[in-house]
Amino acid sequence: MKRLFFALLAVALAVGLIWKREALRFHLFDPGASYASAQRGDVAKPAFNYSVQPGGNGRLYLIHGINRAPEHWREAPFNGLVQQGYEVVFIHLPPADPAFFNDGGKAYCAAFTQWLDNLDMRLDTERGRQPRKFIAGISYGGLHAMTAARRLAWVDAYAALSPAVYLRNLSSLRFQSNSECSPLLDPPSTPGIVAWSSDDEVGADLMQLAAIRANASAVPASGIGHTTSTEQMGRVIEFLSAQHP
Repeated sequence: MKRLFFALLAVALAVGLIWKREALRFHLFDPGASYASAQRGDVAKPAFNYSVQPGGNGRLYLIHGINRAPEHWREAPFNGLVQQGYEVVFIHLPPADPAFFNDGGKAYCAAFTQWLDNLDMRLDTERGRQPRKFIAGISYGGLHAMTAARRLAWVDAYAALSPAVYLRNLSSLRFQSNSECSPLLDPPSTPGIVAWSSDDEVGADLMQLAAIRANASAVPASGIGHTTSTEQMGRVIEFLSAQHP
C-alpha cells in the first residue's frame, strides 16, 4: 500500500509541476517574448499559404485562430460552415510573431490584404468566374476577416467569431498593437456579422463595440468564454446564405 501511495503521490506531483510550468509559460513567457520584441522594435515579414476544398456555392475564405491551423474549422461547431457547399479557401496564417505588430500592424496587414487580393484574382482566373465571396475568421482570424472586409472591395460579406479586435488582450502580443488595422478605429462597411460571449476574456466589450461601429449583425451569447456556440454558428450560416442574390 505504501508503494502505491508514493507512486500516486509522484504522479500527482508531476502533473502539478507540468500545470505550473504551462501556467508560468502563459503568464510570463509569452508576455516576456512580446516585451522583448517591442523593445527591439523590429518588424517581421509574414508568409501566408492556403488550401482549397472544392465547391460551387460561392467562395468562402476561412481564417483560423492564433497559432492554430485550418483544422480549427473542422472542429464543432465551426465545421457547420465548412459543410455548406462553398468553395472553401482555408487561409494558413503564420505563427503570430510579435514583430508583426511592432509598427501597429501596418506592414503585416498591408501584406496580408495584398496577398489575399492576389490570391483571389488568381482563383478567379483559374476558375473562369467571379462568384460571391465571403470571409470568416475565429478570434485572431476574426481580426483578419474584418481587416480584409474593410480593405478589399470584392468581399461581399464577413463573419467575425470572437474577434480579437484589440491584440494586447492576447498574452503573446501584450506589448504590440494593431492600431494600423483596427476594426474599432477603421471599421468595415461591408455587411457583416459578429459573434461573442459576454464573459470572453479577450474583450467582450470591445467585440460588441466593433460590431456597433461596423453596423454589423450582432450575435451575443453568455457563459461560453472565448468560443462560439452552435446557435451562434447557425445564425452565421443563415446570415451568409442570405447574402446570395
